Amino acid sequence: MVRQSSDASIYVFGQVKAPGRYRFTDEMHFLDILSAADGPTKDADIHNIRVTHRDKPYAKVSKLNLSMYFETGDESILPLVKPGDTIYIPEKNKNWLDSPKEKTVRVLGAVKNPGRYVFNDTMTILDILAVAGGPDDRAYVKKISVVNMSCCQGQARTFDLVEFSKTADIRMLPVLRAGDTIYVPDRRNSFAEQARLGLTDVFRIVSTIAIIGAL
Repeated sequence: MVRQSSDASIYVFGQVKAPGRYRFTDEMHFLDILSAADGPTKDADIHNIRVTHRDKPYAKVSKLNLSMYFETGDESILPLVKPGDTIYIPEKNKNWLDSPKEKTVRVLGAVKNPGRYVFNDTMTILDILAVAGGPDDRAYVKKISVVNMSCCQGQARTFDLVEFSKTADIRMLPVLRAGDTIYVPDRRNSFAEQARLGLTDVFRIVSTIAIIGAL
């Protein structure tokens, strides 16, 4: 890192390995300055990088999905940065209240990390479940509910993850939009589990009676 005047520098904050103020020239671009900061950390949310442009007479903030650039190689995705600008790379597990509900999907129930997650149209229910840490040991994944609050007046659909895993038929994936809610039920509350537990109780009673009768 080079200590110098702010009008010849760019500031890099957040989830990079070496945040600070870096020398910047017109021959450099966004990736140069990110490399100078030793790149994003393992906790960096590279889908939601923000660049504050300070060389404008008005406030301007650019948003960057760096993952999309790596997938496509499209140079137009990268923002044009100038001396004085600020680059902020947020943490993956940032407070979900930082994101408006119109751009997120809620994940509730038997998942490892319930919460509200940023969603875009390239994602599916599988992506969101993965971001939430996946179903936990209690999850009843044959009856995952998707409540489409965004478009369909509270319409709900169920998704059978077990059946999907057998076929990988993408047509089975429910349509998911920002604003929707995913609910993964606890298998202990499922009808099948309640029936199994009920049968277990019956067998216990019968066994107890048999033991008593043999005494």
